[in-house]
Amino acid sequence: MMPEIFLGLAEEIGRISDLDHWDFAEAAARAESWSSLTRLPFQVRINTSALQFTRSTTEEFWKAALL
Repeated sequence: MMPEIFLGLAEEIGRISDLDHWDFAEAAARAESWSSLTRLPFQVRINTSALQFTRSTTEEFWKAALL
C-alpha cells in the first residue's frame, strides 16, 4: 500500500496519532541506542502528521519520549 493511501486511511479512522507516537518513540530509542554504541551524538529526523500539531498532548509525549 502506498504511504499516501495508508497515512490518509490512518487519519480517516483516527489512528494517525498512534502511528506518529510509535514512530517517534522508536526513532528516539534507536538514536539513543546508536549513540550509546558509538559514543557519538546521533540525530534523526521524522515526519509527523500535521494533525499532531493540533493536539495538546503532542508536546508532552515528545518530551517524555526524549527523556
